Amino acid sequence: MVDGRDHLEPLEAGVAQPQRGPMQRGGGDVSDRLGAWIVKAQADADLDPALPPEVVLYTIYARACDPVPGVLKAGMRYSDGQIVDWVLATCMNGLRRRPT
Repeated sequence: MVDGRDHLEPLEAGVAQPQRGPMQRGGGDVSDRLGAWIVKAQADADLDPALPPEVVLYTIYARACDPVPGVLKAGMRYSDGQIVDWVLATCMNGLRRRPT
């Protein structure tokens, strides 16, 4: 972005489709399934409808490569459940303080 180049593959209309390959499974593509879930969740206001579906999709993919769960698990201070809850909370809700 800084150098003026787009670092993502060109996007098609609608939800972006990463290149086909390891993400394919018999009977359907993971990206297609996630894309449908994202669009429905946005229509139901479960996900922010102001975000383009591509942003949500790539955020989910980025979190799959997130080193935080492994680092926290290696520290042996937190349970798997706590780590999953925290990673999901930061991904879906951000880092802002929530009203109690």
